[in-house]
Amino acid sequence: MKLRYADEAVKEIKQIDPSSAVTARMIRSLIKKQVIPSIPVGNGCRKLIDLDVLMDYLSDLTKYVINMPRSPYRRNKVPFPPWFTKIETGMERKYIRIGETMIKSEAWNTLPSSTTKLLLCMMYVANGKQHFQFPCHLAVQCGFSRSSFWRYRDELIAYGFIEVVANNKLQRRNNVYGFCSKWKEFSDKN
Repeated sequence: MKLRYADEAVKEIKQIDPSSAVTARMIRSLIKKQVIPSIPVGNGCRKLIDLDVLMDYLSDLTKYVINMPRSPYRRNKVPFPPWFTKIETGMERKYIRIGETMIKSEAWNTLPSSTTKLLLCMMYVANGKQHFQFPCHLAVQCGFSRSSFWRYRDELIAYGFIEVVANNKLQRRNNVYGFCSKWKEFSDKN
């Protein structure tokens, strides 16, 4: 048993094969993925590995392959159908999500279509975050005039889809908006 740190293991491998592509970073990655066993030293930051086990792994990679459980946050990407995208593969880099209950809500169904378009543009710019900035020039890029942007923005606030988190008009900075759930209590009688 030859116990070595990752840097020392690389030096020994380089003595055997000077053109080896094995690096200390690669060895640390194997340790982190628990492909090769290690022994924590001190407070656990540094780890010792058996050089013989490492050499055995490098000679036959299939011997140490273990089935690591997949992260619940990493899923296979599903392409969009061709009628929803211009990209041939259907793999969009960025997209928005809208829940069925929002689409069927009274607030959504009474929202004017141009205001709905502004809400979708805001959802796209927010990138899944609750708070976001949406300057007027972005609205112009989305096809709105400056005056219609302010009118539609006020409608979104009245319908309960967004709220102004920080009004930065006096500081000459962009306002900060936030999505809110007041649309759930919206009634047409308001």
